[in-house]
Amino acid sequence: MARMWAASLKRNLDGELSFGNPLSTQDVSPLADFLSLNAATQESRFAENRAIAESTGRARRLEDLRPDSRRLSGTHERAAHPEEVGNRIRWVAEYIDWHLSRRLGDLHRAGKDAYALREHGHEILGLLRQRIPSKSARHDEIALEGICEEAVATLEATLHPASNQNPFRSAFVRARNYLAWRLYKDTGARRAEVRNAHAEDIAYANRRFWIRESKTTPRETVIGEITAEAFDHFMSDHWGTLPREARRRGYLFTDESGKHLSARAFNRIFESARAANPAIPDFTSPHTMRRTWNDNFSRTIDNLPSNKKPPEEREIQMRNRLQGWSPNSKMGALYARRHVLGHRYTKPGLRKHARILNAWNMTKARLDQSTNQSGARSNGTAEIAHARARIQQLKAEVERLEQENRDLLERFQRWSYNAASRGMTEQQLNQAIIMHRGAK
Repeated sequence: MARMWAASLKRNLDGELSFGNPLSTQDVSPLADFLSLNAATQESRFAENRAIAESTGRARRLEDLRPDSRRLSGTHERAAHPEEVGNRIRWVAEYIDWHLSRRLGDLHRAGKDAYALREHGHEILGLLRQRIPSKSARHDEIALEGICEEAVATLEATLHPASNQNPFRSAFVRARNYLAWRLYKDTGARRAEVRNAHAEDIAYANRRFWIRESKTTPRETVIGEITAEAFDHFMSDHWGTLPREARRRGYLFTDESGKHLSARAFNRIFESARAANPAIPDFTSPHTMRRTWNDNFSRTIDNLPSNKKPPEEREIQMRNRLQGWSPNSKMGALYARRHVLGHRYTKPGLRKHARILNAWNMTKARLDQSTNQSGARSNGTAEIAHARARIQQLKAEVERLEQENRDLLERFQRWSYNAASRGMTEQQLNQAIIMHRGAK
């Protein structure tokens, strides 16, 4: 894959590394971005870039090869799995390191100075390894994020069998896909749990869905009236017309010939809905509805009267049971820990607060500035390393406080101007706050 990226630029990666050129610092980000794409997208981008390079007679710029992060965010069709991306980057880094060691050995045997090449190589390796995705970040920022209530309503309107926006033509497919969507919405079930549902697993009368095949715990879940009606409509108007052999197997979700749907087909339901209605978030998928269910469960708990609200431990147990996690699973706690002073915040919600966003941006900028030092090897003692880390920490704290002070001064000037323009005097602004105590 790294060779494909280099070929897009009309470069010979093996030749450059063999002669002691372990890429440049400007190469790292485009290479890592290319490695983050899935194989199909890499091939498409390679063919496109080669065609342009041959028609113009020149290699494309590095910036032209960088994927648009807005398109890649949350899209499984274009971005490779984070673990796969990490493995690719590690392999490329090891390959570069092998060439670097071999070239340094040649220079040493020839009695030539290898200091510059060694430092440059370590810098490149450090920058490249910085791009390995973090597993913890994936849990905190992706796995917990559902879609908002407006997006849920948009999905409902798009996938309803009578909707003009419904991207599917067949009445059978429309009714089937709408039922699948409703089951994901009401139960937060996993993709495979809905896929493997049998017709007998849903009880219309008492509105229950028995999840019989689960990678963790089989369980009974509750469905709403709309979902129960969607099931009844699909069974009476469509499922009953399937071939007898298909009905004997019992799978609820099949194609019109009775063949059991693939897991990928359930992803296509949401992909087609996103393509038909741009208002649907581009990361919406079956698993997104599992996260959304947890968001709705959190809101339900938060809206209970204080005397009926369960303790947090009890809430975690309820969440684990309803989502099919084991009683000792940490997943329930992972979703429940979004409590902050009685409210639940997502990462985008936290970033709406000016001080939090400012601290985030300052920390990110500081880490970006120190990236170039990540590949350098420390020659100091542990005490010196600790002292340097402490100094950096104190500098960061001073910078944050100074920035907050500037923000407060700016706000004070703005308030002073607004107060003066409305005729308020300094005496009125300095008036003490009087607390009125209620009668005991």
